[in-house]
Amino acid sequence: MSDLDELLDRWAERSRLTEPEAAAILAAVVASPEPALDPAWWQDLVGRVSGLVVQVATMPEAARAAMVLPAMV
Repeated sequence: MSDLDELLDRWAERSRLTEPEAAAILAAVVASPEPALDPAWWQDLVGRVSGLVVQVATMPEAARAAMVLPAMV
């Protein structure tokens, strides 16, 4: 398992949606009128997420260990 896999596993352990939250998100996505979201929005989102993944994956271990993810409310 890579460092990135371990980091994602640790994040996933602390970042779970409740069943009602997941159901609400699914309902909102399914109910979205066509076209659902602007393709430029998706491109921007994927670019930002990819950039963060690369940034975190290339951080020194001490920096990753010092990171504290905010609680999802």
